[in-house]
Amino acid sequence: MKLNKAGERVSRELGFWLRWLVTTAVLVPCGIAVLLFRGGNYLLSAIFGK
Repeated sequence: MKLNKAGERVSRELGFWLRWLVTTAVLVPCGIAVLLFRGGNYLLSAIFGK
């Protein structure tokens, strides 16, 4: 009984961390891409927009 509860808790913790890792792995590249895209547009307009 004790082992079952511990296993349940561990699997719930693992699920939480896995979800967090997946979310981070998805959001970070998206955020970087958006920043690069915006920064690239800003730089292009600054260089060529004169």
